[in-house]
Amino acid sequence: MMKPLALLLVLAAVCPARDLRVMTYNIRNAAGPQIYKIGPWEIPLSRGHDQLDAVAAAIKAANPDIVMLQEVEGRCLESLGQDQAAYLAKKLGYHHAYFTASEGGWFGAVVDKGNAVLSRWKLEDARERQLSEPDGDAQARNVALARVLVPD
Repeated sequence: MMKPLALLLVLAAVCPARDLRVMTYNIRNAAGPQIYKIGPWEIPLSRGHDQLDAVAAAIKAANPDIVMLQEVEGRCLESLGQDQAAYLAKKLGYHHAYFTASEGGWFGAVVDKGNAVLSRWKLEDARERQLSEPDGDAQARNVALARVLVPD
């Protein structure tokens, strides 16, 4: 199983009179204990919204202005085609940007895992920079960059 490792950087335009609450959270694909068996192989699958709702509850309890997420799945087999960053952003009422750190496939399945930035405020100039390219079994690494438009 691929485990993207990334460094997330958020560039915030912060007015001096405002405190900014920033959270980082490795959601580990929001994977639950469900196992899908294909012949002799066992594939761990997420439990859908159940695990993502627990992630959303933890984020809501912390009440951050900006959240940097690692090990987020785009639309891939393990998350049953669910865009986890978009789901969390919608549930929390945040803006978001998602960046693929590792992608590929096995048995024709799409694997898309990466990092996301969630923000109470609009994100501008959100982009990524690759730190490395996959080499054999090694995984690509990236940095997520975003300017957060914090109101006065």
